Amino acid sequence: AVSSLEDADDVEEEIEDRFGDIPSSVRNLLDISRLKILAKLLGIGTITMQRGEVIARPLPGISLNSELVASLLVQFRGEVRYQPGRPPTIRWKTAGRNVSEVFNLIKKSLSYLLGKENSA
Repeated sequence: AVSSLEDADDVEEEIEDRFGDIPSSVRNLLDISRLKILAKLLGIGTITMQRGEVIARPLPGISLNSELVASLLVQFRGEVRYQPGRPPTIRWKTAGRNVSEVFNLIKKSLSYLLGKENSA
């Protein structure tokens, strides 16, 4: 089972070593695993897609660091939105992006919130 970002990297490397080029469907599954790991570390309970946006909502009682959120919005201007409220939401627009680009944007954003912006 993939339970850390390192596990996902190891699985990806092993698949590539054994079978060569990784099909996009398998790469997408690995990317989903990575997003779930990052989301869990941040206390995000759900990530859904609605009306051309990917929406993340923290678990009840979880609050995101407001300074990091403000910095995230500057760093990813126009690509990420934050809506305070109950529950607060983080939103990414998907229009004009392929699946890989969307995964990459969300991964970079969540990593940034974890203080791992250089490892994304």
